[in-house]
Amino acid sequence: MAIVPWSPFTEIENVRRQMDKIFDEMRDFDTLDKASWKPAIELKDEQDCLI
Repeated sequence: MAIVPWSPFTEIENVRRQMDKIFDEMRDFDTLDKASWKPAIELKDEQDCLI
């Protein structure tokens, strides 16, 4: 078995790329048509307040 030197900077770069990918996906979600997305809620109108 060959001994392979460990490069911590390569590992850090891999984590940085993964984090970039996550934030890119979040940014893409933000640009979706927000009018078409509505959260499921239950709403009750009581005279002067909403419950």
